Amino acid sequence: MTINPALDSSPADNAAITFLSNDRSSAGRRRFARYNFSNADEVVFVDGTNEPATYDGTTYTVLDSAPADVIGASYVTNYKNTIFYGKGPNLIHTAPYSVSDFTATSGGGLINVGDTITGLVVFRDNLFIFTETSIFNLTGSTIADYTLRPVTRDIGCLYGDTIQEVGTDVMFLAPDGIRLLSATDRVGDFNLGVVSKVIQPEFASFINAGNHFTSTVIRGKSQYRLFSHTAGTAQSASRGIIGAQLQGEEGAVFAFSELVGIKVYSADSFYINDIEYVLFGNEDGYLYRMESGNSFDGSNIAAVFATPHMPFEDPRIRKTFYRAVFYLDPEGSVSFDLNLKLDFEGTTIIQPNTITVSSTAGSAAQAVFGEAIFGTAVFGASNYEATLATHLIGSGYTGSFYLETNDMNPPFALDSLTIEYATHSRR
Repeated sequence: MTINPALDSSPADNAAITFLSNDRSSAGRRRFARYNFSNADEVVFVDGTNEPATYDGTTYTVLDSAPADVIGASYVTNYKNTIFYGKGPNLIHTAPYSVSDFTATSGGGLINVGDTITGLVVFRDNLFIFTETSIFNLTGSTIADYTLRPVTRDIGCLYGDTIQEVGTDVMFLAPDGIRLLSATDRVGDFNLGVVSKVIQPEFASFINAGNHFTSTVIRGKSQYRLFSHTAGTAQSASRGIIGAQLQGEEGAVFAFSELVGIKVYSADSFYINDIEYVLFGNEDGYLYRMESGNSFDGSNIAAVFATPHMPFEDPRIRKTFYRAVFYLDPEGSVSFDLNLKLDFEGTTIIQPNTITVSSTAGSAAQAVFGEAIFGTAVFGASNYEATLATHLIGSGYTGSFYLETNDMNPPFALDSLTIEYATHSRR
């Protein structure tokens, strides 16, 4: 017998070998759904080719008795304790509280949505079914009261793995950009706004450069992360987009940034004991964790932030810049290079030299009850400087501040930036 991959060690003669799964070599992309029907957390898998399978943490079970309509299903989800499978245009569901009972007498059934299903998501007591050109929502609790309604027949989702619930909305990749599926004040009504318009040129370049897309959410940061994957592309050239949900004056808004250097084929995030785990993998055979540590698997993390070119009240009055003060939320030592970009970086404009701004751990120890030493610790003190100031050199009509880091220092957040400058007479 030949076993591939090879076993870690040679078994003894007449030893019993237990295989957890059958051959899945011809499988497509594997997707899964979590459920708990018997006081135990379990997972059901589909891969677009084979029978569905389940895993309870110990036993891997192939659903050999699944009907032909379910074999080769590409999508699966758990809606109101019923497992729904998506295959082609068909939405097949089990009986309630069962992962393998598809009989009609128990409550199983099939619904045809009229086009190939590209994704499923449960949101606000609804099951949303996506195709490339339409979106439907299913309501109800059993086959007796399931109701399928169209949300739109003009917009759909290209890649089901880009569908994620972010905050109180659902984001997904549509043909014209990243769209937001959100509820309105009207019962049963939904809004489908395009939130990526502000980065449409960059977004078009991102989409055109990739052939496979996946996503995950960072719940602790209210972030949606979209990744492009192309087989054979170097990790350093792999790209992604971050959409962060912020609270603006008119409600929630999204700000975007670009990711470089994380190669993701499949990703997922989940809370375990109040700790958020964000895991991903690609074709190198390893499983990686995001949001852990201060490096890219031992390599520096490069980061860039730039403000818009700001006119500072009047774009036709020259200013002389004197000082910049950064208000930070650091988790450790901070160091970054600062460049003041004058007058839209015109070719005839002399630009100031790069300034290095850095901080180290403070001398005052933070007071912790039961540990602080009287006369040494300071109540409310931080071990790291939260305010950094630097002198500026340069004169111009507009200015942009460009921050760049490339190290393994702990992360920091830039809360605000104040600029001291003098204005001159109008010319």
